[in-house]
Amino acid sequence: MKRKPLTTIDDITVYNVDFVKAWQTSSSAREVCKKLHIVESTDACRKVSNLASRLRIKGVPMRKFKGGSSSIHSPQDYSDLADLAREFKENR
Repeated sequence: MKRKPLTTIDDITVYNVDFVKAWQTSSSAREVCKKLHIVESTDACRKVSNLASRLRIKGVPMRKFKGGSSSIHSPQDYSDLADLAREFKENR
């Protein structure tokens, strides 16, 4: 019997064998979404990553992908934004 393709991240459960296989053989959360036929979006990729994290906490040795959001953006100095936020807070 052929399985129905997944269409949303909500179709995946933490015990889904297909999810573990897709995660362990992929190089990114986006690739996992493609393999599982999940509609790709930032939210779906985040949920897929969160699911893998929850499994790691439960003792399942899910691989960690290199990079991630921290490697996409170079380190930034947020002091200007912090100063701006303080200005608004002080003017209230």
